[in-house]
Amino acid sequence: MGFVQSKNEPTVYKKVRRNSDSLLLCIYVDDIIYMGSSQDMLSDFKEEMLKTFEMSDMGPIKYFLGLEDDGSENADPTRYRRLVGSLLYLTHTRPNLVYAVGIVSRFMQSLISHHMGAVKRILHYLS
Repeated sequence: MGFVQSKNEPTVYKKVRRNSDSLLLCIYVDDIIYMGSSQDMLSDFKEEMLKTFEMSDMGPIKYFLGLEDDGSENADPTRYRRLVGSLLYLTHTRPNLVYAVGIVSRFMQSLISHHMGAVKRILHYLS
């Protein structure tokens, strides 16, 4: 379909048209998340995928990798940052934590209670 795989992230693909419109696509197990600068490219991609594969369109993304931003109450940012910082330090000796800690570290500035729950699950895994 004309996509080029990212050199830095093997699950990300990019397609660029001559007029510099672009479409990014991320594949995670059996899910595809796509975004683009042109509504035409988005529609064309969706139609082509629906013709080629048996799939369902879940609409705009609201939930990914166990984290969602649904307006839940805010968590204590100081405690969250301290815990995530400690987990980041721990990844030097526990490489199996790198991915999960990388995900929770993305929410250091705007976190909600679900993010704190994810950090607690990592801590439970460690214990």
